[in-house]
Amino acid sequence: MSATDTVQLGHLSIDPRPLGDNAAEWISPSGLLVAQAMAPGAALEQNQIAKLNFLCVGNGSTLAAFLAVQMKCNHVDVVLHPDERQQLEAVLANVSSPTSANILSSLEQIDGEHKYHMAAWGCDGVAPKSLVDLAPLVKHLRHEGQLVVFGFPADSTQDVFAEAADKGMALRAVGFRDGLAFFSGSLEARNQF
Repeated sequence: MSATDTVQLGHLSIDPRPLGDNAAEWISPSGLLVAQAMAPGAALEQNQIAKLNFLCVGNGSTLAAFLAVQMKCNHVDVVLHPDERQQLEAVLANVSSPTSANILSSLEQIDGEHKYHMAAWGCDGVAPKSLVDLAPLVKHLRHEGQLVVFGFPADSTQDVFAEAADKGMALRAVGFRDGLAFFSGSLEARNQF
């Protein structure tokens, strides 16, 4: 893929041109995995997309936040490193969207105003030691919202999902790219995390 090739993931098109110099870094396997998890939302009618709230943390989150704003979701909260924050702010300054977006430096900064339809946790190529770390995301997830775990080694999918299933997660989607994986699903009860 070149820096100018559009990537199509189901109903979601990723045009790298607005990303400028960030395209090669943001369109990474982790970024594409979380985008793949978001793709079914892009198939909704715009009046439905405009009601969606999205939370993302970890490697791949810059692309996910950009896509959520580009899709014109209602609200996006994204937790980023300060360097990534500046990159995302610069890119979003050139995007016309009614989406409200908060770029945060920690989960503790989530104000609790929004219940998220999708909350995504990026693993940066490492299998999570425990999904208990996802509790801060889960507590802000709306009933029947989608929890996404992405960017972990594909060969650990069964173990990671088994822990999630023990916590009451019902699998909705799974995907693989360049040795990494994602899965998403809804929870029976948020208090199991």
